[in-house]
Amino acid sequence: MHSSNLGLRKWAIALFHVLGNRKGTSSLQLAVLLKVRHGTALHLLHRIRKGLEEGQPVFSNAVQADETYVGGLEKNKHSNRKLRSGRGATGKTPVVGVRGEDTGRVWAEVIGTPDGPTLREFLERLTLPGTTVVTDQHAGYNELKGRTHIAVNHSRGQYVDDEGYTTNSVESHWAVVKRVLKGIFHQVSVKHLPRYLAEFMWRHNHRAVEVLEQMGAVVRNMAGRHLRLQDMRRGGRSGSATAVDLDRPMPLQPELFSLAA
Repeated sequence: MHSSNLGLRKWAIALFHVLGNRKGTSSLQLAVLLKVRHGTALHLLHRIRKGLEEGQPVFSNAVQADETYVGGLEKNKHSNRKLRSGRGATGKTPVVGVRGEDTGRVWAEVIGTPDGPTLREFLERLTLPGTTVVTDQHAGYNELKGRTHIAVNHSRGQYVDDEGYTTNSVESHWAVVKRVLKGIFHQVSVKHLPRYLAEFMWRHNHRAVEVLEQMGAVVRNMAGRHLRLQDMRRGGRSGSATAVDLDRPMPLQPELFSLAA
């Protein structure tokens, strides 16, 4: 909030709408609500999303892992933007994620290519040795070191194996992400996608926490961060994010919450 020309009241209203709406809010909607320009609302939303970035977790016990592709359909693009190099994932951005079986928490990252080395590095970084990793039959997940790998055979119509292992939960998270990107935000630049993923992860991981408590956690998490307009336009991201412990009481910002109330 440092050097922001927006009053604290508008920050509070924006935070409340981002965290209080199950699918978030668009910059166009926020601009109308706050009576500011669209560019101002967009910058405000990205600064809030920066406060939603948390430290990378480490999962244990059992996780579900899956990759997906985010982006518009080639047939819907203007002629000068079509790649004309195939179908399906052409022109889309690969994203990989995990969901903890015991905690229900999710973590997702934008990746370059969903090949074996990339997927294995991701899972070995996010899980402790001995973790059971459940995936589909993508060959890139094979040969995980120190982890028990279970593959569910989707090609044969198997979505839950005989022992109850499935990837349905992490796939349902992708379904929510894609519905919101299409229905609320409509168009998301690749350079900004990591911050949108941070918003989706926060909303999922803290869905059981009251909105006002989440607002306090986000304000606390903003400490020491900033996102200048020129950095946002270049797609700049924050440095090391600080994990927020929502299990313990947090000091609320009295000015912020009196205005929000």
